[in-house]
Amino acid sequence: MELSADYSKDRGRKGAYGLFDKVWDEGVDQAVPFVDKTENYGGALKSTWHTDFGRLISVTAWRGAKGGGGGGTYTPVALQSAGYERDYNQFTQEVRANGEGDVFDWTLGGFLLSSKEKRFEAAGFFPALPANFLFPGQPALPANYVEGTHSDVSSLSTAVFGDLTWHATDRLDLIAGARLSYDRKAIDYEHGSTLGKVAFFAPALTTSPAVDGFDVSPRIGLTYAVTDDIKAYATIARGYKPAGFNISFAPTADIGYGAESAINYEVGLKGEALGGRVGYALSAFYFDWRDQQVYSFENHKLFIGNAPKSRSYGAEAELNVEVADGLRLYGGLGILDARFVSYPNALSGTDESGNWQPFASKFSASLSAEYKHRMTGDIDLVARADYDWRSSFFWDTANRIREPGYGIVNVRVGLETERWGLSLFAQNLFNQEYRVRAATYSGRVLAIPGAPQTFGLIARTSF
Repeated sequence: MELSADYSKDRGRKGAYGLFDKVWDEGVDQAVPFVDKTENYGGALKSTWHTDFGRLISVTAWRGAKGGGGGGTYTPVALQSAGYERDYNQFTQEVRANGEGDVFDWTLGGFLLSSKEKRFEAAGFFPALPANFLFPGQPALPANYVEGTHSDVSSLSTAVFGDLTWHATDRLDLIAGARLSYDRKAIDYEHGSTLGKVAFFAPALTTSPAVDGFDVSPRIGLTYAVTDDIKAYATIARGYKPAGFNISFAPTADIGYGAESAINYEVGLKGEALGGRVGYALSAFYFDWRDQQVYSFENHKLFIGNAPKSRSYGAEAELNVEVADGLRLYGGLGILDARFVSYPNALSGTDESGNWQPFASKFSASLSAEYKHRMTGDIDLVARADYDWRSSFFWDTANRIREPGYGIVNVRVGLETERWGLSLFAQNLFNQEYRVRAATYSGRVLAIPGAPQTFGLIARTSF
C-alpha cells in the first residue's frame, strides 16, 4: 500500500507579456503588475493485491486547486484591468487487474473521474473612456468598467477497458484491446458587465447547456522478434477526447465544442547490440484526426473549436551507447508534418485549411550524457547534461506568429543513495532566449519570455 500527499503554494507577479521582438531587451510591457496566488493540493492511495490469477490494483486520488489574481493587462499605461478566481476539485478511482501466462497476458479495469470547477474571469478599464474611444459607436464607459464570465462546470467520465496479448508463437505476439467510455459535462455560464447587457470582449450571455456521449476506442497490433535482440511492431489505435465548453469570454453564443477522435498508425523497430551496450529504436507514425479540438487565443478570447479534419505524420530515431563504464550517451532525432486539412476558424472567421498546427516543429533533436560512479559505500556520483533543440514553429492557427528554432542545455551533478540525494543544477545554462507563449492582444503581438539561466540545489530523502 502506498499513501502520498502534496501541497504547493505560489504567490507572485504573473502575466508578464512584452512586445514579441523586444521582451528580453525592454522587459514586460505592463504598467500595473498582475499579482497571482495559487494553491495546489492532493492525495492518492494505491493498493496492490497478489492473487492466484494475477495482480489487482486500486488507485484512489483526489486533487484540488484554488487561485486568484488581479491587476493590469499588457499595456504600458494603467488602461486595462484583468482578474480571475478559480476553485477546482477532482476525484478519480481506477481499478485494474492483470495477469501473465505462457499463452496470454491480459489487463481488465475500470476508471471514474468526477470534477467540479467554479471560475470567474474579468477584464475592463481603469479610467473612464469617452464615447467612440475604442471604436465608432462605443458608448461612454465609467471608471473601473468590468466585464466577466462566471462558469460553474461539472464533469463525469467513466470507462471500462481491456487488453489481451496472445503469444501466438515464440516470436509473434498479437495484441487487441478496447476502451468503452461515457462522458458527461454541464455548465452554468454567464457573461455580463457593470453596464448590464453591454459587453465588448465577448457577447453578453446566460446559458446552461449539457453534453454527454459514449465512445468505443479499439486497439490492435503485433510484435515480432526478428532476432533475440531485435523486435518489430505495428499498431493501429483509436483515441478520443470528449466534448466540452468554452468556459470564459466565449466569442459566440454557441459555447460548446465537439468530441475529438484520432486513429494512430505506427510501425517501429527496437533492439540492442553488444550485450546491451548499444540500444536503438526507430518508428514512423500517421495520425488521422476528426474534429480535432484546437485552441485559439486573441485578446481576451481563449477559444476551443473543432477542425473537421487534420493529420500529422513523421518519424523518430533514438540511440544510446555505453561508451565507458558508467558513461552512457543518448541521442534522438524527429521529423514531423502536422497540418489542418480542413479548418474554418470560427474565432477569426478565416479558412485556415492547410496551415501548420500550432507548436509543431518540423525537426527536433536531443543529446544527453549521463555518468554514474560509485564513490564509497552506497553513495554514487551522478552527473547529467541534456541538450534539446527544436526547429521553428507557429504559436497561432493562422501561422502569423512564428517562433524561431532554439536549443536549451540543462546540467545536473550530485550525490545519491537509495534513501537520499543532493544535487546542483543549472537550467538554460547558456541563457538561450526563447518564448513560452505568444498571442495577439489589442493589435500587438505579445509574448512571455522563457526562463533565463537558473541555478539551484535539490535535496531529497525517503522514509
